[in-house]
Amino acid sequence: MKQLKQSPFFYQSAITVLIANIFSANTYSFYWFYKQWKMVGLHEGVKTHPIIAAIFSEFTGFVLFKKIWRAAPSSKVKNRHLYLIPAILFLLVATIVLILSFVFLDQPLTVLAFSFGAILINSVLYAWVQQVINTTAPKEAESIHKLQLTPPEIVFFVIGFIGFFSNIPALLLLPSSDTIMQRTENFQKTTDLLQVRYDKLDAEFTKCNDMLRTRYEMLDTTSQVAVDAYNKDIEPCQEIMKERDAVGNKMLSLSAQFFRGLFIK
Repeated sequence: MKQLKQSPFFYQSAITVLIANIFSANTYSFYWFYKQWKMVGLHEGVKTHPIIAAIFSEFTGFVLFKKIWRAAPSSKVKNRHLYLIPAILFLLVATIVLILSFVFLDQPLTVLAFSFGAILINSVLYAWVQQVINTTAPKEAESIHKLQLTPPEIVFFVIGFIGFFSNIPALLLLPSSDTIMQRTENFQKTTDLLQVRYDKLDAEFTKCNDMLRTRYEMLDTTSQVAVDAYNKDIEPCQEIMKERDAVGNKMLSLSAQFFRGLFIK
């Protein structure tokens, strides 16, 4: 959407902001804050560092919203202090979601529900702020009432939409903490038993191998009977080695299955 020369803010229709932010899972808000701060900087002739301001939007929102409410005509905004409502709510929602994400870390569906609820609340707040912004628009800015996105807005919309909604199936497949604890306990018991078995077989193979090495040093290679007897005694050592290696491979296989199971129900 083409911005007017010397526009104090970024103009867009409130309904577009609402829809774009919901379906981009709040990713659109980064671009929205970036554009608002960029326009403020151009209008006031100061450095606003829009990217940094957008990253820390929960805090910089207080300053931005205060500018917006002050710029709005008194006929549209009766109370100049109302900017505190969206500013505080943005910070409050972000804090609550962060805390709940840790509290319900083992319940991905609950975290997902809280996150989506936060997205809805934030989107409504952004639409409200945008509506106040639009009261400062001159008459030639009638296009702010149209539902349309600029190419950069579309990029952020698509990135957010794909990034968030493509991860929902993965979140649904995450196991609970109780399941992880049970799997860990079972894995530990099984691997402990296998380790004991492996150590025992390794000790037997070492003993057998040392014995064969000692015999080989004294082996009469000119005697076929002695050679045959030696070769026959090699077979039990080889069987022990094969069993030991099989136990080792089973431990590796169980480890791989265990770590895959941490991310799948």
